[in-house]
Amino acid sequence: AAVDCSVFPDAQQQSECYKDNAIKAKNPLDCPKATIPEVRDTCYSAIAAAISEITLCAKVNGEISRTACFNAFAGTQTSNAACEKLAGGEKEYCIENLARLLSNASSCELAGSRKDPCYKGVAVKLGQYVTCLKIADVKIADSCLHDAGVAGQDSSACGKVSIEAGKNTCYYDV
Repeated sequence: AAVDCSVFPDAQQQSECYKDNAIKAKNPLDCPKATIPEVRDTCYSAIAAAISEITLCAKVNGEISRTACFNAFAGTQTSNAACEKLAGGEKEYCIENLARLLSNASSCELAGSRKDPCYKGVAVKLGQYVTCLKIADVKIADSCLHDAGVAGQDSSACGKVSIEAGKNTCYYDV
């Protein structure tokens, strides 16, 4: 049976109690009772993984916690199907995270406004600067070329950086 969380004297203990009750029951409807944001985020994340319901990750407010929730979920996925349950920015964010985890640059085409950061994430993970050449935003592309060049120990990426100072930094770092 669920513990009566109202007996705890402070918000932290009550929130932990509500979270524990929700996780044991696999009931996300109890997560909002946790008034401490980090505890509530943990509640949604744990239940999202337990019941394979990615839409719960969209309820996580903290960006780092939300990314962790999507990553934990995406780690069990092999396609964008779960991301399709989400809408707008959350869907794009999900596709970006999944593409990066699976090292699948072609999925970045579906990431909408997150397409450029998606390409960068995949390129850097693989240490292959060629993916950076698909990026429209010059600043993100230059950053990608630098980071992917460093990751892959490939100085040829540096020659593609658009500004001279950036090229020099890249050559130095690689």
